[in-house]
Amino acid sequence: MVQLVPVKTNVFNSLIFSRVKPKHKFFIDVGCSDGISFDPTFGINNDMKFSGIFFEADKNKYNKLCNNFPRNDLIKVNDLVTPNNIINHLEKNNVPKDIDAVSIDIDGYDYFIIKTLLENGYLAQSFCVECNTIFPPGINWTLLYKEGYFWSGNTHFLGCSLSLYDKLMKKFGYEIIHYDWENAYYVKRELYTQFFNFKENSLQTAWEKGYWKRPDRGLPGGFEWNDDFVIANLDPRLQLHFVRNHSHIRTHKENEEFYLFHDNEFDSLDENKKKVLGLL
Repeated sequence: MVQLVPVKTNVFNSLIFSRVKPKHKFFIDVGCSDGISFDPTFGINNDMKFSGIFFEADKNKYNKLCNNFPRNDLIKVNDLVTPNNIINHLEKNNVPKDIDAVSIDIDGYDYFIIKTLLENGYLAQSFCVECNTIFPPGINWTLLYKEGYFWSGNTHFLGCSLSLYDKLMKKFGYEIIHYDWENAYYVKRELYTQFFNFKENSLQTAWEKGYWKRPDRGLPGGFEWNDDFVIANLDPRLQLHFVRNHSHIRTHKENEEFYLFHDNEFDSLDENKKKVLGLL
């Protein structure tokens, strides 16, 4: 029998569900690849035997997923998930709303999938959201939803920043407990005391500890591909100027539609943009 070995730390089982009692032992995993490599749900699926629903758009990765996990209590869906179809998929498969964990990693309009889940009452005990690590706390960025979008693989401008995710998650009653490379882990606010005092874990601290000041950052396997786009040492005003004028934005058409603003600009942000982001 082949032993399944995950690439990343299993935060869901080693940190969260070692302290929080699961309700249904059920998860939602959007953009799961083969269910093993880089997949945050591997631990609760393989080790804790949670049930769940997997979504993977790539046919080859989906086939590997099915081979890796033939269990009947794991639902596998080969489809491109969007804000317009995610709820239909969940309802069709009788997924309960008060589940235990959600993970998303689609390298695109991830923010709007999470926003749709939250607004439709899928208030899991915990979330793992993939953040774009090039944007330090204070900078709010998200790619907007565009039908048929796929990440080209040759630009840094994808997904959503930690600061913007944090605004959305706080609105729906969640607090960050851990940041691991690009993954931010959130739990419901009423569960937060089971981890540590919130005052001791600012976004800046979480981002620095989990990414920016890690000793292996820049080494092989340590996000060395971000080395050509480092803005964290710049003044916040220069950070925004650099991003807005970077050649990647000008040359990659799939990334033309995005929102970008600093925390100190939020109060004056256009109300229509706040509405699109679900932050009114």
